[in-house]
Amino acid sequence: MYHPGADVVLWGFTSTSSSPDMLSNPMFCGSHGDRVTYEYTVRQMAYVINEFSDFPIENEVLLEPMCCFTVKEVVNLCTFGSVLPHVGVDGGAGLCLVAAEQDDTGCEVMKMT
Repeated sequence: MYHPGADVVLWGFTSTSSSPDMLSNPMFCGSHGDRVTYEYTVRQMAYVINEFSDFPIENEVLLEPMCCFTVKEVVNLCTFGSVLPHVGVDGGAGLCLVAAEQDDTGCEVMKMT
């Protein structure tokens, strides 16, 4: 589904974490089964909301609706082992990492609407 150069649009508000350690938390990504995690490089506004959260340890970041990203890399950890190459966290078998950068100009999907 994802490949380098593909556009990804986050249509609604998106909650994420600035802490790679959250990946191994079973309440989030965990370490078993087929899973996909996203590493977003954000160039525009993102809101750090941990001081308002009931769970500040999560280091929650909120992204605005209609953020456009371009996929830069897809890493299947079944092939490369279980340690995420970008952040050094053990994600367990079956994890796929999609690394994407925010597109300041808007992606093709948004230009068509």
